[in-house]
Amino acid sequence: MAAGKIIIPATDSLGPGFELIREDLEHFSLGFSEEAFCRGRIIADLDLCSRAALAGLRNGDTVVRNTFMFQSQEYFWKKMTLVVEREGKELEVSFWPRIWQKVECLQWHQL
Repeated sequence: MAAGKIIIPATDSLGPGFELIREDLEHFSLGFSEEAFCRGRIIADLDLCSRAALAGLRNGDTVVRNTFMFQSQEYFWKKMTLVVEREGKELEVSFWPRIWQKVECLQWHQL
């Protein structure tokens, strides 16, 4: 981005055998407060319509362990798995940390 505008590379930027196409994709979102998670490993401000909520997370859950939190952001299809403590019991919750709405993306595809 430059000055708030997306710079679209030339279609031959990667050379022959590749094409640049628009592919709308889901943006990364935990579905709860990242600040509260980082500060105290607590689930707070949970979006009740998020994939995290639908997978079973609740406000007040304490995260005991997590797998691939930041890899989930980098690797599009990677699920996030949290082990949370709720009422003295540990529960494992897995979900795809993405919003339901899609955002405009450009992807290289090999021909």
